[in-house]
Amino acid sequence: MQRGVPIRSASRTLLILQIVNQSSGLTMMEIAERSGLPYPTVRRIVLTLLHDQFLEHADDAKRYRPTALVTSLSHGFRDHSILVSTARPHLEDSQAGTFGLSRWSQGSGNDGRA
Repeated sequence: MQRGVPIRSASRTLLILQIVNQSSGLTMMEIAERSGLPYPTVRRIVLTLLHDQFLEHADDAKRYRPTALVTSLSHGFRDHSILVSTARPHLEDSQAGTFGLSRWSQGSGNDGRA
């Protein structure tokens, strides 16, 4: 058993979902090439994602694209990183302070010469 990846099939499925989600439609062969996974593995995963309605056939029926159900995977995501919480007040202060300056610098079109 390979160490480091508890459920390799889950990792492979997420990889395929990411690859398909970043395109407008891919064939199984294109998915296999981009993922570096064997074609039979890609086929089983794509068929599973079709069955679970995360993928659908594109117009030509040989290509696959994500469905709206894919967006449900991000609903619980909240970025509460320390970087965001630390930077937000500074960015808000900066934005509030420079807004007046940027409006002032635009002026009335007069360059200050008489």
